[in-house]
Amino acid sequence: MSVRITILQPPYPHAETIAAARECQAWVLDRLAALHPEDADLIVLPEYVNVPGLEAQEIVRQYAETEGAAFIERVIARGAELRSAITLSMATRSQGDIWVNRAVLYDTAGTQVTSYDKIHLTDAEVDPMGMSPGTKVVASNWQSYTVGFAICFDLYFPEYFATLSGLGVDLIICPTYQRSESAERICHQCQVRAVDTGAYLLRSSYAIGTEDTGGRSLIAAPDGRLLGVAAGEPQVLSVTVDPQQKFNHHASYGKPMTEHRSLIESHRCPDMYRPNSPASRAADPPR
Repeated sequence: MSVRITILQPPYPHAETIAAARECQAWVLDRLAALHPEDADLIVLPEYVNVPGLEAQEIVRQYAETEGAAFIERVIARGAELRSAITLSMATRSQGDIWVNRAVLYDTAGTQVTSYDKIHLTDAEVDPMGMSPGTKVVASNWQSYTVGFAICFDLYFPEYFATLSGLGVDLIICPTYQRSESAERICHQCQVRAVDTGAYLLRSSYAIGTEDTGGRSLIAAPDGRLLGVAAGEPQVLSVTVDPQQKFNHHASYGKPMTEHRSLIESHRCPDMYRPNSPASRAADPPR
């Protein structure tokens, strides 16, 4: 069954002010308002979309629980009007004084299906933003598919994607900033991760305003093809995919066709890759 995917790439608020955050969110709401019911089965928004461009801990937390919370409510309500599932990443209070970067998937009724707290935090997320890391990899059922998440910096860790592969994900939702990464590397990285996991990777980011840095919201297929790529400017990207269509190729020269992820999973040797802790490796270096 095909899934119609719409990915929003809003302008990044370079001023890092509340006024700039409001302008970014207004762009998102305007683009959602321009969509029609059933244009999309799934709408993907970027990282920290409830506090875009904000970094000071006090400002992030205050905005997230006031204007940012109202913005998220409007986004969820609009998704329900469009009869579209919607997914995004936001700064949110987990419990007590613990704050996390949480990706959430809402269904067509606006009900939360699942969530994932970002495991691999950047230094800036820890200080000054005051975020705490998540503690588990998440794979959940949505419709007839298995959905996983990878938020921004998670994309740099192949071990994390090996875990997602083992969980049999069909779709990987990737809300991100990646404001200083080259456009070329972003595309290559996402293509490799899609092949690694045998899944469709859906990346939503911000337009930085330059052609060679950031941007590149995209959809990468399990065979590594880019099915749609936004450039460096604000854009709405729409692509239809069949998550059940996998990457099949010859197991080796002259051998029968097989599904790529099944082939890789059946040959993994995880105990060989990092059998010791960093301290153990330092004490007993390779000979």
